[in-house]
Amino acid sequence: MKVKKIDKWKITVVIIVLLVFANVILIYKPLNKKEERLLNQVKVINILQDDKLKNEECNENKKDLIINIENYFKDVSLVQYIKSSNDKNFTKIELNVTGDKNSISEKLKNIDDLSKNTFFKEIKINRIDENNIDCSLELNMN
Repeated sequence: MKVKKIDKWKITVVIIVLLVFANVILIYKPLNKKEERLLNQVKVINILQDDKLKNEECNENKKDLIINIENYFKDVSLVQYIKSSNDKNFTKIELNVTGDKNSISEKLKNIDDLSKNTFFKEIKINRIDENNIDCSLELNMN
């Protein structure tokens, strides 16, 4: 009889130990993995929000640059169109300017006053009269 009681007791203890072990493996570890995944998702969301804010700031800067360029050339010439494209490294602005030859050439020489990061990629002169010039400009801004 004593042997049977000890065997039942041992079997009960072994079953309890196995249940606790199974509980740890099947419940607590997956919960830890879920917690880690949720923390990683929160980190990714924060990074995406930061990127979105940076993109909004870049778009604001781009709009300001376009307005500044238009105002810069509007004093001495007629700005016919402005196209812009935004790349990761720079903003590309294309415009067509018509006006007084001397005034436009002075503005082009002093374009550094507008922004230190402005440089010409291309200047096409479409038409030159005695005093008038019609040209297309392609500017890159960092």
